[in-house]
Amino acid sequence: MEQDQLARLVVKKQELDRKLLAEVLAPYVRFDQDSGTIIQTPEFSSLTNADKILIFLLARKAAKALDLITEPEHLSPKAISNMTGINYDSVKPTLSALYKKRIVQKNGDAYLVPDHAILTVRSQLGLEAKKAK
Repeated sequence: MEQDQLARLVVKKQELDRKLLAEVLAPYVRFDQDSGTIIQTPEFSSLTNADKILIFLLARKAAKALDLITEPEHLSPKAISNMTGINYDSVKPTLSALYKKRIVQKNGDAYLVPDHAILTVRSQLGLEAKKAK
């Protein structure tokens, strides 16, 4: 009996999100398995500040999913500045611009990248083109 063509489209959302998240993060970060600390790869330094912020927030999402951190994935602009080394005066307006584009969500005074925006970040980083080569 032939498999239903539509049935091939059914996936588990969590597995899909984890695979996509790993694809987006792989060139830019690693995690310390003992502390959950996000370790930036050399490629991270070539990103724009906006892309660094997005990658860092996605890395927090991944660390939380991997149970490497217990605190929430969202971060304040000050914490993002401290953890990434990006000047606070650059972080705040960049987050505002990303919020207006709906790439990040605000939770009080903290920010996170929602699951639905992971594809947007991948496109913004040009990873689709690199994967096709």
